[in-house]
Amino acid sequence: MRAAHRRKESDYGIGAAIEADVTEPGRDGRLLRVLLTDTVTGAGYAEVVLPRVTDPLDEEGRERVETAVEALAGAFPSEARLAAMVERGTFSIDLWTPRA
Repeated sequence: MRAAHRRKESDYGIGAAIEADVTEPGRDGRLLRVLLTDTVTGAGYAEVVLPRVTDPLDEEGRERVETAVEALAGAFPSEARLAAMVERGTFSIDLWTPRA
């Protein structure tokens, strides 16, 4: 499981892994379903909105999003970090990906 593996390297004890791009046709930006885990209390899902990204993410973009979500974990109380993130449900990340 990618999220569990990433948790080992995470500063805040939460691993994130993009599970799916669930962007609806005609929507501005991208909408991603992300699996979160602390590998202790369990796992849950959140959505990540990327308002300025129009194309599907490549591997580098996926890595940047997962790292950003893991960094956001630091804003939540450590004793209930995973539950609080799952309860919040949606995060918006201003990830800009330049076109070649």
